[in-house]
This record gives sequence, C-alpha cells and structure tokens, in this order.
Amino acid sequence: MTPGEALARIGEALTGLGFTPGQGEAPGFIGAVDVGGRPVRISVCFPCLRFSRLPSVRLTHRSEDAPDALAHVETGDYLCYATQGSLVLDHHRPAESALAVLREVVNTLERSLSAGASREVAAEFPQHWRAGADVHVALPPDAPGGMASLLTVPRLGALPLSVLTRQLDNGGFEGGAMGRLRGAETGRAWLVRVPGELSLTTGGPPTTFAAFLDWAEVQDPALRARLLDAASQRFFDEDVCLFVAGANGCVGVRLRLPVLWQRCVRTKGFWAARMRDGAAKIGVERLRGQRMDAEHARTRNLAGRATLAGRLVVLVGCGAIGAQLARYLAQSGAGSGGGRLVLVDTDVLSTGNLGRHWLGAEHVGDGKAAAVEAELKRLSPGIAVQAVPDDAMAKLDLACRADLVVDATGEEPLSRALNHEVQVRRPGGPAMIFAWLLGQGAAAQALFVSASRDGRGCYACARPFGERPRALRDGADALPVPAACGDAEFMPYGVAAPGVAACLGAAMALEWAAGEVRPSFRTVRLDHASTRDDPDRDVAAVPGCPECGDGPA
Repeated sequence: MTPGEALARIGEALTGLGFTPGQGEAPGFIGAVDVGGRPVRISVCFPCLRFSRLPSVRLTHRSEDAPDALAHVETGDYLCYATQGSLVLDHHRPAESALAVLREVVNTLERSLSAGASREVAAEFPQHWRAGADVHVALPPDAPGGMASLLTVPRLGALPLSVLTRQLDNGGFEGGAMGRLRGAETGRAWLVRVPGELSLTTGGPPTTFAAFLDWAEVQDPALRARLLDAASQRFFDEDVCLFVAGANGCVGVRLRLPVLWQRCVRTKGFWAARMRDGAAKIGVERLRGQRMDAEHARTRNLAGRATLAGRLVVLVGCGAIGAQLARYLAQSGAGSGGGRLVLVDTDVLSTGNLGRHWLGAEHVGDGKAAAVEAELKRLSPGIAVQAVPDDAMAKLDLACRADLVVDATGEEPLSRALNHEVQVRRPGGPAMIFAWLLGQGAAAQALFVSASRDGRGCYACARPFGERPRALRDGADALPVPAACGDAEFMPYGVAAPGVAACLGAAMALEWAAGEVRPSFRTVRLDHASTRDDPDRDVAAVPGCPECGDGPA
C-alpha cells in the first residue's frame, strides 16, 4: 500500500466522524471527539504513514474545551495519549489504526477530565508549569535549600544544558562531579523547599514576579518573604533565578529585570524595595525542573523493587567484565541510600584493553579501579564509591564485612581462594556472586553462593577442580593466546561476551536484594559451535566438598 492510498483510507475513516483535512507539512485532520458528553476539539497529524512514529494529537481549543490544569497535556497543548512503543499500529490497516488512536485519545481525556484527575495533575506538576526552559536538578531530594549553582553547559548541535546543583565550592559530590563538565558557565540560584506538594493556582502559571510571589504564598505563607529576601541578595548579578521544590517536583523563574534597574547601584535596602514594590513590572521566564539525582535514576526504573541501596557491595575486578558490572551495580542502587560500592583491583589500563573495556583511551595508564570510580562519579553524581588498588586477598577483612561480594575477575585461582576464605567463615559473612567467561568468550556463566548454608553449593561444587566445564564441547579451545615478551597472555574475544557476563551478575545482585536468587548457576552461550547446553540450575552442595563440607550445617 502506498502512502497516498493509506492517507486516503485514513481520510475516509475520519471524515465519516466529522473530521476535515487540516493544513500543515504533514497530513492531518481537524475535528472533535466526544468525552463524557462534551466535545473536545483536536487536530490529528500523521508524520509517518508507516507508523514508525505515533500520530500527534493537539487540543486546538484548550482554553474553551478543558481547564487550565489538565493531566497528560504537554507543551503546545499536545496530548500524551500513549508512549512510543506502547501503542503498535498496523500500517497495512491505516484506517483501523487511526481509529485506534482516537480511542486512546478519548480514554486519556476521560481520565484527565474525571473527578480524580487532580491526583494525576499533581503527580506531573512541573509539566503544567509550561516552562520556557528545562533545568536538570542534580540534587538529592533531601538536600537543604539555600544558595545553589546553576551550570550552563554547551552541547554540540543542541541547546545548552542547564543543571542545578550544589555550590561548587562546598565539596559536595554533585558540585564536584558536575563542575568538571567542560565549558560550563557557572551562575547562582536560590532554592527553597516546602514540605507538601506544589499546585497551580487560579490563572495558571505566573507571568510576572508579583504573580510568582502570589503563587508561592499559596504553597507556603512564609515563601513570599523568603523569596523576596533571596532575590534582594547581592550574590546575584543580572541573572536572578529562584526555585521552589516540593514533594512532586521543582519549578522556578528567571527574573527579567527592567534595563534601567540593572544600571542601579545595588544596595540591599534599595534593591529590596525595588523587588517588593515593582514586582508587577518584572517579567519572568518559567523554568521546569527535571530530576537528575542518583536516587531518581535508580527508583524510576526499579520502582517498588528492592535495590542495592544501603548495602556494602565489594566488587573484585574492574576488567572487561567488572567495569561494566560496576556501572550496572551503581545503576541498581549500589553506593546510594547510605550504602557503599568498593572497587578492588590492582591492574592498570593498557592499550591492549581498549578493544573490549568500558574505559576509553584517556584512562590508559590509570589504575582500573580508580578510573572506574572516576567514571561512576561523573555518571552518577552523589554516588559513594571507593577504589582500592590492592590485592583482594589483602583486603579479606573488608570483603568479609560486606553484604555482597562480586568476583568479576574471571581468574579461577583467585575465585577459588576467595571462595575458600568466605566458606571458612560460614555461617555468616557475605553472599557472593561469581561471573566469568568460558573458553575464548564462548559462554558467560555466573554463580550465586548464599551467605547461609541453604543446601546449595559453593564455587568448588560448581566447578570441581581439574574438570573440564560441562558447557565446552570437546576440542573447544579454552587456553589463552601466548603473547610476546613484556605483554600478558590474553583471551581473544569480542565485546559481547564480557557484557553478557556483567548482565548475569547484575541480575543476580538485584535478585539477592529482593531476597532470593534461583537458579544459582546460569549459562549464556555465545559461540554455539564451541559449546553445548548447560541448563541453568541450583548447584547442590557436594558431599565431602573441601570448601563447604557436607551440605547444610
């Protein structure tokens, strides 16, 4: 079916419902849908008749057809009726697909106009601020109010990135990490917090400083005086930015001061009087806060699920597997919520590592643990991560105090030694996860060993000494490639293999946080010619195992 034929079928279906063709670069139609007995006028635009992108729907008469605060309405009065990928449309049936869009539109508007819609409006409050610019808030939710830094970071081919963070001179994690962004210009802002949720007032978002103060007073009667005092401070130059944060978001304004005011001498008393008495003459640019803190990054994807927050997690090995796994652990909550992520590795990044290591060329010559620590702090402002450039066997006290130890070295001798040291301390001690590769990246495997003797086996039970791994076919090469003098032996494999091993380890870590890891032993085959099926299973404790004994104590 050609695009012209598809458009004709869509037009036939929509004109039958009273829609008419619209004007615009992309094909579209204008009409109304019935929402609980009331007509709501909309335009529907079809930017791609193969439906690789959802049709856009806009409320054409929002001020007349719907209240100011309407859930699921974005900037420009576009309706968020579905997310890309959640509604799959069939381009072989364009008319039916167009009607499916209208059904979703009606369902969304019915929810938005229902009696309980105020809860949805409150949940997405910053969206209703109708801001001219977004500011990314790299502050934890419990960060106190007061002076903050507003960074403006240039970006290639895009508008500058604005970031609200801690003062750059107070040593905070956020300031230290965000302040290293190249080319960032630093300004100042003032943040005040209110204990409850923010809400809109009659008349919609403010357009003047006076209206902003009126809105703030509704949120908290003390806010007017606090914001006036902050706006009068000498630490502001010409750019006065004020933010208010509540339980459901953060919004702000940038004051557009009259030109003549900017030429005045700023004594505090004179300036305070100007701000107070001339507030109606001061325009504002509304700023919408978008959360960028580590807690939000963690909880958004893992809402309602247990995470690694608040735990002491020790990762041994920051090589091709461990570096990626460190990032996954951090994104799963390790190093947040009062917990800590410790990275143990003595190795230094070399040029030979670059083909499959997460770290780039700028870290060649750096210790892997320290370099991964630096990258995690850059990627996750506020994370509590510590690099330990020491041998894992020299840090057994640290490892045995941990809640979870993850061995990502893939070095069988070290894994056996760590397994022994933990087993002799049973019951008690940390839970353990081992992640490694078989052969030359032919398969990835991972093993979970419980902190209690639960009848399942240890590393020695899963990998009996001297036995060939079950997953490797006979004749498959399992030996490293000899290297020239001055270089180490290495296993030749691509980037996919360590990534898969890291994913296995990360999945087990989250299951451990949730309370149960089953099955305890898992395999993913990458080279099917060199491997055979090795079913996932719980590894039973082997009677007479030299490490964990005869099973349950």
